[in-house]
Amino acid sequence: MKPFSDGRAANDEFQSANKGLQRGELVRDLLRQRVKVPDLPSDFMARPNLDAQLAEAIRPATTVFVEAPSGFGKSCSILSAMKSRESDSGGLRWISLTNQENAPVRFLTLLSMALELPEELESALQGGASFSDALAMLLVAWSRQSDSALQVLVLDSFQSLTNPAATALVHQLCRDLPKSLCLIVASRCHLPFETHNLELENRFVRIASEFLEFSRSETFEFFRQSPDGGG
Repeated sequence: MKPFSDGRAANDEFQSANKGLQRGELVRDLLRQRVKVPDLPSDFMARPNLDAQLAEAIRPATTVFVEAPSGFGKSCSILSAMKSRESDSGGLRWISLTNQENAPVRFLTLLSMALELPEELESALQGGASFSDALAMLLVAWSRQSDSALQVLVLDSFQSLTNPAATALVHQLCRDLPKSLCLIVASRCHLPFETHNLELENRFVRIASEFLEFSRSETFEFFRQSPDGGG
């Protein structure tokens, strides 16, 4: 039986991830594609009502949680809504998550790249800051250098994060969002942390699968536009 005092009674699978990565693994050039905003497919069907609903949810210091199973078009719907907004596309920042971000330092590295603050993160970690403190320092640096224009940060495929240490950082990010930032989290699964306080503060919006489903008219339009629609 494992001794209770060995400090590994829970979440053993994440112990190595929580210790961080070797510096050689943090080659930012290899991670550039992960923070690149994807292109909206040219054949994506316009859905102005959904665009308007998502665009309306984008507010300062607010988390927008887009939850639906695979195939509901979460990522494309977010891209379409952002394209429909009056602000330019420079206000959109994107992180495509994988299970590699269960290492908190990997998540923080991608976040610092998306926010264009990699030097601040490196300085914080070299100074011995905890992951939580490093995130706090990133958000302070963002607040100091950002202008008043609202920026949108998307965490796509959030369901890839299963390490409590990594999801705790996302929870902290939701709680401490600066006024110049809106966070959109796209996931196939429920959030593993409570959002009640954020909801009471009117800083949390949930867009569930029922809002992403095609209406009857959209279903007809989809099949009309499909290559086999006229068959």
